[in-house]
Amino acid sequence: MAQEVIDRIPSFRWTEDQGRQTGQTQCMVCLCPFDDDEVRRLPCGHVFHRNCIDEWLRRCTDCPICKANVDRSVRQY
Repeated sequence: MAQEVIDRIPSFRWTEDQGRQTGQTQCMVCLCPFDDDEVRRLPCGHVFHRNCIDEWLRRCTDCPICKANVDRSVRQY
């Protein structure tokens, strides 16, 4: 997927409160905790470190967790 398409996916600074709300505490690409990192939330709702998911999406257009096609979802908007 091209970086300009990836950049359409919102990114934000992770907080502990978001971890409590979502139940997600670590990036499933690198398996490290989010802490106070910059993350992206894919259209399917899964959250990853921004750098991890950007690299993933340059190689594969599916969510690493649920396999939803991210490219198709992002291009619809």
